[in-house]
Amino acid sequence: MSQPKQSLDRECEFAAYVGIDWADKKHAWSLQVATTGKREEGEVEHSPEAVEEWIQGWMVRFPGQLLAVCLEQSRGALLNLLRALSENPTDRPF
Repeated sequence: MSQPKQSLDRECEFAAYVGIDWADKKHAWSLQVATTGKREEGEVEHSPEAVEEWIQGWMVRFPGQLLAVCLEQSRGALLNLLRALSENPTDRPF
C-alpha cells in the first residue's frame, strides 16, 4: 500500500486572502477574512517603514496563522520581503 502524500493531500487553511496592487507611490490592498468573508481595503505608503508596519499589523491580527498573498508582480522588493518572511513559517504568516 502506498503512503498518502502528506504535503499535497493535507488541506491548507488560510486565515485571510490578500491582494496587492504595487505602485510607485502608494500601494492598494484588499483583504478577505476566510472565516467571515468580510472584505477590507486600503493603501500603504511606498516606504520600507510603512510596509514593515503594515506587515507587522497582519502578524498581530493573525498570530500563528497563514495568509495567502497575491501580487501583480513576479519580482521586486515586496516579493523579496515576503519570500524572506515566509522562510520561517513558525514566526511569519506568509
